[in-house]
Amino acid sequence: MKNLNRIAALWLSVLVLLLAGLLVSAKAWGQASSLVFEQTFTSSSANIQSITACVGAPTPDNGVMLVAGTNAIDGLPVPDGQGSGAMVIRLSATGEVVSSSKLKGDVAVQIYTSLYPVDMKAVVGGGYFVYGRYTGFTGVRGLFLLKLDEAGQTVWFADLYQIPLGSLNSFSPGFIRSLSDGGCLATYTDSYPRGTQYVGVKRVDAAGNVVFSASVDAIGASAIRGTNTVGGGCEFDGGYVLTGKSVTQNDSLPKGWIVRLDQTGEQQWLKNTGLTYYQDIIPSATGDGLVAVTNTYEIRLERLTPDGTRLNGNTIFASPRLGATENHQLRLDRDGRYLVSANVISAREGSDFAVFKAGFDGSSFSGIWSELISKGNDRLQSMAVLPNGNYLIAGTTTPNSSTTSSGYVRVFAKPTLQAAIYSVREGSWTDPAVWSTGQLPTMTDQVVLQHAVTVPAGTTGNLSRLTYTANGRLIFGDTSATIRAGF
Repeated sequence: MKNLNRIAALWLSVLVLLLAGLLVSAKAWGQASSLVFEQTFTSSSANIQSITACVGAPTPDNGVMLVAGTNAIDGLPVPDGQGSGAMVIRLSATGEVVSSSKLKGDVAVQIYTSLYPVDMKAVVGGGYFVYGRYTGFTGVRGLFLLKLDEAGQTVWFADLYQIPLGSLNSFSPGFIRSLSDGGCLATYTDSYPRGTQYVGVKRVDAAGNVVFSASVDAIGASAIRGTNTVGGGCEFDGGYVLTGKSVTQNDSLPKGWIVRLDQTGEQQWLKNTGLTYYQDIIPSATGDGLVAVTNTYEIRLERLTPDGTRLNGNTIFASPRLGATENHQLRLDRDGRYLVSANVISAREGSDFAVFKAGFDGSSFSGIWSELISKGNDRLQSMAVLPNGNYLIAGTTTPNSSTTSSGYVRVFAKPTLQAAIYSVREGSWTDPAVWSTGQLPTMTDQVVLQHAVTVPAGTTGNLSRLTYTANGRLIFGDTSATIRAGF
C-alpha cells in the first residue's frame, strides 16, 4: 500500500508540473489582452437547472447577439408570448443588455416543441443564423435553422431534418457556416436508416430553402461499421471543403478525412489524412489554398493546396496535456493572421480554453500571442472576431462544486500588428470574400489590390491608403462609384 501511495504521489507531482508548465507557457508569447467586458447568465428557475447552450455572433456596432438555451435568466424579465425554451439577448459594445426576447420558430414549433441551439453565425448581408435540434412532445425530433433580424426577431424558420416517429437512431447537429451569398451550410451526423453513422450536409439559401442535401461516407458505404464526425468546413473556390474523422471497429485510433463538394453538393474528391484529424479549416489569408488546425497533443497549423494536399505546417504551441484536445476553432483576424481557440487541461477546475494568434511569413507559422481563459469546466460554443478587431468567446461553464451550468460571453481587446487588407481574388469591392479578413475595408485600413476589384455603381469603397501589385486593378462600375480615403 505504501508503494502504491508513493507511486500516486509521484504521478500527482508530475501532473502538477505539467499543468503548471501549461499556465506559464500559455503566456509566453506576449502581453495579456484587455478584457472589454464579461457577462454571465444563470438560471435559478426550479424547472431549469442549467443553460444548455450559449452561442454568439458579433453585431455590426461591435456588440454581441446571443442565444441562451433556457427560457428564464436571472435578472432579466421573462418576455411575454409563446417561445421555444431559449432566449435571444443583445449586448452593446460595452456589455450592457440592450434587449431580450424568446427564441421563436413557426407556430408549430412554439407550441409543440423546444429548440436547443448549438451554433450561431452572423449572416452576410445582415441578421443571424441559429442552428440546433428540436424535440416535440409527441416524440418528433429533428434539426432546425432559423434567421433572426438585427433586433433578434425571427425572419424565417426551416425544419431541416425530421427523425421518423419511433426511430432510435442517433443524430447530432454539427456546425453552420455563413456563405457569401447570404445563405448557410449546415452539417450533422446521423445513422438513419443504415444504422451506421454518416455526415450530412444541407445547403440553405438566403430565404431558408434547402438547395441541396449531401452525405459523406468517409470510408466507403460498404465498409462503415463505426462513427463519423465533422470537425470543420468552409466555402472555398466555388465549392465547400469539410473535414472530420471516422472510427470503425477495425481501427485502434480515429482517422481523419477531408472532402470537397461542388456547388450542387456532388463530391469531387475525398482524402484520408491518416491520424491527423483537422478540427477546423478556413481559406488561407492569401487565398491560394487552405489552412487547418489539428487535434493532436499540440496546437498545430497546416497549409493545404486547393485540392487538399498537405504542404507543410508548424506547431505553434506544445501542450503538456494528458488527453487529446477537442473543439478547436480557427478564424482569420482583422489583420490577416490566424486566431485559434483550443480546449486544454489546466490546473484549475477542469477543462479550460486557450486562445492563440499566429502569423505566417510565407514559409512557416509562428506564434504572436496566447491567452489562457478559464472559469471552471468550460465548454466553448463560439469564437468570433468583431468588426473592430476584438474577439469574443461564448460558452458555458460548470464549476466542480455545482451541477448547474452558466452561460457566459467575454470580449477581449488585443493589440494587433498593423497590416494591410489585401484582395484574395477578383470580384466586387462589396463582397467580403474578396478580402483577406473576410470583411470590407474601413476608413482605417490600408488596402493592397492584388486582383481586379470592381466598385459597383452607386457604392463607395472606404480605405485609408491604396496600393497595387502588378496584377492589381481598380475598376469603377460607372461615374457614381467612388472611393473615400480616411486618415
